[in-house]
Amino acid sequence: MLKVVIDRTKWLRGEEANQFGSSLLCPHSGKYCCLGFAAKEAGATDDEIRDLSTPGALWLTVGKTITESLLRSDRDESKEMNSNLSEALMEINDSTDPDVDAAFREAEVIRLGLEAGIEFSFVN
Repeated sequence: MLKVVIDRTKWLRGEEANQFGSSLLCPHSGKYCCLGFAAKEAGATDDEIRDLSTPGALWLTVGKTITESLLRSDRDESKEMNSNLSEALMEINDSTDPDVDAAFREAEVIRLGLEAGIEFSFVN
């Protein structure tokens, strides 16, 4: 299980993610999406994840994975690389739905993360 601590002061999510365009590490704000924090914990550097949008892009660009469950098992560069679980994590991270409050977003990131083999926790 990959243990990942998300610092809320450095977390790119919701409206801000949509303002700058979501990425593992936003080059404009210097903030990470939930999967950006996970990529760092899995060994990727800031330079490797800066301005990459997805775990699939990380795999295609530098050949690194966060966890295997975030990538499709039938990896083919002509297809989408992200698993449904990866897509669900990105969707909740970036959601601007007014019904998605901070507590719900964090609970869903934790729940989906556990399915992906990632134990997320939050600070600040």
